[in-house]
Amino acid sequence: MSAAAPLVEARGLTKHFPTGGGFLSRAKPPVRAVEGVDLTVGAGEVLGVVGESGSGKSTLGRLVLRLLEASGGEVSVDGTDLATLSAGELRAFRRHMQMIFQDPFASLNARMTVREALLEPITLHRGAKGREAEAMAVELMRSVGLTAEQMKRYPRAFSGGQRQRVAIARALASAPRFIVADEPVSALDVSVQAEVVNLLQSLQRDLGLSLMFISHDLSVVEIISDRVMVLYLGRVMEIAPTEALYRAPAHPYTAALLQAIPGARSPGDRMILKGEIPSPTAPPSGCVFRTRCPFAIDDCASTVPTLDEIAPGHQKACIRDDLSL
Repeated sequence: MSAAAPLVEARGLTKHFPTGGGFLSRAKPPVRAVEGVDLTVGAGEVLGVVGESGSGKSTLGRLVLRLLEASGGEVSVDGTDLATLSAGELRAFRRHMQMIFQDPFASLNARMTVREALLEPITLHRGAKGREAEAMAVELMRSVGLTAEQMKRYPRAFSGGQRQRVAIARALASAPRFIVADEPVSALDVSVQAEVVNLLQSLQRDLGLSLMFISHDLSVVEIISDRVMVLYLGRVMEIAPTEALYRAPAHPYTAALLQAIPGARSPGDRMILKGEIPSPTAPPSGCVFRTRCPFAIDDCASTVPTLDEIAPGHQKACIRDDLSL
């Protein structure tokens, strides 16, 4: 990432969801979905975000776009603090930041043709009308590998991979600078996942997009990301340039995730994670990963590890400096 200010910057992002309780019943602890996350995304950079289900990845993506209101912390995009924007200002500002969702069928309006779905943001955010808007829609279809003729169809007429291409085209319709892609290929057949990842790569490169790519598939994240952030129970365990993280993970959780990739290492060398990820309503004290960490010591229960730099651009949250993973 260049020395210039990052396009996207988050500080202390936190999200707690209430779980009930009230006047006649004992208050229940909240779901601590995201806890004090700092992140940056540079212009034209791809930040991968990985972790098991329940780690807070999708919630973090929505917080960064202010699709969810944060319980704490702040986010700025191109120098604009999103929390300072009114509802109307935020709607207008959304032209600069969009989201690609996991399920393309659910994210597209089944009652709108693809043409209508594309023309809506083109007209709203780019002010184009008539033939100009139509030409923009046709170019968007071409850019994702579809045809102008297919714009007449409804989402149900497309395959899963084609629907995700339409969803990508719609995300691009406002000419955004930043996109959050939330598990964009996990709902697709394996045979078309690589095609969509390659499409995202080429679009990101050609358009100079900044991308936050959320996935549980570390093999895909390695291909597309410049840097990778590892989340566990809403906290950052490690963040590093992709090559450094995959070559020499510094946090036990990162090492376990990488060793679980099929074919990564022989089964005898694998660090197996025991048990399930704890409930985010009652995270462990100290280091939240300690209950599943084979290297945990007594101090891990009382000390919340800070995210410290161990090499240029490489940070980890672990008090064990003596580990060789």
